[in-house]
Amino acid sequence: MRIGICDDERTSIERVKKCCEIVCQENRIEYSVCIFQSGEEVLQYCRDTDKARIDLLFLDIEMPGISGTELMEQVKKKYQIWRIVFVTSHLGCMQEAFSVNAFQYIVKPIQESNFEQVFAQTIREYQYLMAKKKEKPKEVLVRNGNRTRSVSADDIYYIE
Repeated sequence: MRIGICDDERTSIERVKKCCEIVCQENRIEYSVCIFQSGEEVLQYCRDTDKARIDLLFLDIEMPGISGTELMEQVKKKYQIWRIVFVTSHLGCMQEAFSVNAFQYIVKPIQESNFEQVFAQTIREYQYLMAKKKEKPKEVLVRNGNRTRSVSADDIYYIE
């Protein structure tokens, strides 16, 4: 799991990083952490196609330059970041955070139990999706006249 942490406060970055280490070690999750101190750094990372995609981004809302919500809107349009969790000390930003479809929201100062709860939910979903990826996709044979083709069951939304 590749985890990104974007915050302009070094102490917050270190706290989130430490909590990630604890939860990942307890759950035997292989992980790596990328640190960003601005939204611009995240965008630069995402633009670099040689870099691995970020699975989970812990993102501060209030930062100089691009705000967390502005960054999220840009990233979701162009780049694949699987989940974004906002981390902020401003409770008033909660509505704004969820209006851009944030996965979760953690209030600063970070309480380890709250962090673990949010991160555990994320890990469960991540592990489920990784297991689904490894499964052989189910296929359905579809005949149309003389032609028969195999279609992934996941691609079927409606049959008449």
